Amino acid sequence: LLLIYISNYFFGYKKNQRISELCFSKLKPQLESHFRNIGENGQSKKESCSLYKLYATGKSNCGYILIALEMIKRKDLLSVLVSKLRNKGDRITIEVPIRTTASLPLILAVVKQADVQKTKKTYSDLGNFANKVKVKGLGKDLVCLAESQELASKCMTDSIVKKISELNSSVESIHITDQVVIRPEFCLTLRCAFSLDPKATLNVPKMLSVVLEIVDHCSGL
Repeated sequence: LLLIYISNYFFGYKKNQRISELCFSKLKPQLESHFRNIGENGQSKKESCSLYKLYATGKSNCGYILIALEMIKRKDLLSVLVSKLRNKGDRITIEVPIRTTASLPLILAVVKQADVQKTKKTYSDLGNFANKVKVKGLGKDLVCLAESQELASKCMTDSIVKKISELNSSVESIHITDQVVIRPEFCLTLRCAFSLDPKATLNVPKMLSVVLEIVDHCSGL
């Protein structure tokens, strides 16, 4: 039993390390084309054996981008079993404060249909101001929450909707709000969460691509 635990600790640690290296290596070309300063000497920071972060700055229309890779605690056999029972896996979260040309009231989210009520309880801005609105072409399992149909139409361009829909099964939440202001010049904050299948890391650049397109579009509204 001890040997099994030790083996799992070693292989779990190495697997998480490999996943993080693979994911961030796939993101690096995009980050280098948009940001001047990436990570610590271009590398992600290991917060723990299951959490890696990458911070980048130098894009004119945003304060920074913070990408966090939150993985199953694979070195801990009990955590692996619990994650399987709860159907929880690896995920990527991305946070970006957006600089806008004007102070625009904006509260909008894309979430899974099954998570609408939970999301509205978790985020007071969505609970207080947002309702379901129709967005043509959005994935069948996804729902858009916004203050108005007009606002959703302005933010959700055909290109953005297409990219989100291509990631349909991976999207946990895409949330843009004016209720979280990091600094006065950054009137909007974008926070996204995507589930990550370690066997399908080709989707990782697509996740960053839709985030960057949302940032560029919303900054010009």
